[in-house]
Amino acid sequence: MVLDREFNNSSIVYEIKSEIVANSPAAVLTSKNNDFFAVAISHPTKENVFVQISVNLDSKTFNRILSTFRFSD
Repeated sequence: MVLDREFNNSSIVYEIKSEIVANSPAAVLTSKNNDFFAVAISHPTKENVFVQISVNLDSKTFNRILSTFRFSD
């Protein structure tokens, strides 16, 4: 995935951008109307990656979290 790009999948337009979430660098995938939100967070001091999937994220907080995945060695 390329940051700061838009792509279209079956009439739904998504945007990927780089943001800071919970004080960590994150790649954020969101729909144009912000009804879908997914974020991959790389923890700055640990070798862990968290993937957060949420909906209805108007305030860009973790409201209505659907799933959280943690990947580590």
